[in-house]
Amino acid sequence: MALPRLIKTLGRSQPENVKESLSDWFDSPLGELFIEKQKGILEKVLPRIFGYHLIYSGLNSLTNIIEESPIKHKVFLNCQNSRINSDIHQLPIQSDSTDLVVLHHSLDFERDPFQVLREATRVVLPNGNMLIIGFNPWSLWGLWRAFLFRSKSAPWTSRFISPYRLSEWLDILGFDVVGCESAFYMPPSAGLATSSSLGWLDYLGSVWLNQRGGFYLLMAKKRVSCITPIRLRETRKNKAILPVAAASKIPAGSRRSNTIPFKKPD
Repeated sequence: MALPRLIKTLGRSQPENVKESLSDWFDSPLGELFIEKQKGILEKVLPRIFGYHLIYSGLNSLTNIIEESPIKHKVFLNCQNSRINSDIHQLPIQSDSTDLVVLHHSLDFERDPFQVLREATRVVLPNGNMLIIGFNPWSLWGLWRAFLFRSKSAPWTSRFISPYRLSEWLDILGFDVVGCESAFYMPPSAGLATSSSLGWLDYLGSVWLNQRGGFYLLMAKKRVSCITPIRLRETRKNKAILPVAAASKIPAGSRRSNTIPFKKPD
């Protein structure tokens, strides 16, 4: 097994405006088709998740993808209709207080995705849920990205985090993966993706290439701690110095009296 390198000369560096460029890409015809596929899955998953509080972190123009959620109180981070303008790396939210956290491509444009995931999992209450949507490297899109390694356009500048690596991170952070869905098996081309003659490719991909679509939606549930506090044994207040059986064996004459002797007056 090869050891990791200290200096990665071929590492991909992300531009500062990767979030803005990715948001512009989702406004394109191919990006809009991509979002429609995501909404199709969310419309089946979100109505089954109940609670009181929901936190959404993602792109500003795509907050409507969670409108099917029955949770009334929704908080959008760093969005126009948000009440909280905070960095996702340090959320001003109490730990174990949120029923559902949705990370919509949030990990794809962050320099430290594990730190973002750790902070997001902190605010989820026990038995709460987390939905993570990201680009799938184990797909035709991931293969296309390998050929466009030096491209500076979205979405190829984003991080394609494997759902298997993501499941390992979630296990470390105390989450159990409930399931994973994937879609969009068409090539990453607007002309080919919208072609009616290639509709069979998307159908065969959903049947034979399960979870190998252009994006994945992973759902995880926070584990409940089963640690039971140990109660300390109560000590007896009037604890004898010697056991009864041992004290009975001491001769009566050898027992010392703790009383002060009374002296007769002269």
